[in-house]
Amino acid sequence: MDSTLNHDLHALRDEMKTLQTAKVGNVDIYQKVQDKWYQQIYDTYHRFLNEDQWKKYLKSGAAREQKARDKRRASEGK
Repeated sequence: MDSTLNHDLHALRDEMKTLQTAKVGNVDIYQKVQDKWYQQIYDTYHRFLNEDQWKKYLKSGAAREQKARDKRRASEGK
């Protein structure tokens, strides 16, 4: 789990840095990149954690963050 998290956070940082270097000014693009990588982390955790650990993870704020990502994704489709 640690190596996956390490990879995903580095990939997020690298992709954000590429956008900054390209002087992308659209905040929505940065949000989409961030959502993509945080969704990847969320999905990875779901595969690795047992039921009790998953419930604790969701209570720690992950459920709220997932709901916000889902809401942004739903508003893109409109």
